[in-house]
Amino acid sequence: MKHIGRAVTNDVWSASVDRTSHDIYAKDKQEQRERSKAWKPDTLAIMANRIANNEPVSEGFLWGRDAVRMIVQGYIKESELSKHRNALIKAYKDMYPKETVDKKIIDLTYRHEYAKKHYDLL
Repeated sequence: MKHIGRAVTNDVWSASVDRTSHDIYAKDKQEQRERSKAWKPDTLAIMANRIANNEPVSEGFLWGRDAVRMIVQGYIKESELSKHRNALIKAYKDMYPKETVDKKIIDLTYRHEYAKKHYDLL
């Protein structure tokens, strides 16, 4: 005599595995797999959204190539970056000597201007 729990479990599992609806959804599952292969997250849109929501982002999204790409693609305006840039500079000032911070600001500004002039960012 079978244990009732095992008998019910086996019957339910068999019915689930052998369902005819599996064939009905097979085409949809395959199409969904194909569509998902081509999907990639838009990092610039995500970071622009984080900036708009006053969430922290790395300096590469405030100055330089990625920052310029966000601006060129219309995700964000240059003026919206200033508040975040100032906060990062303040954090640098709390951590590093003045000379180091001054050099960092010059480097970041140069990197941003260079990106504006030299990269094809579309």
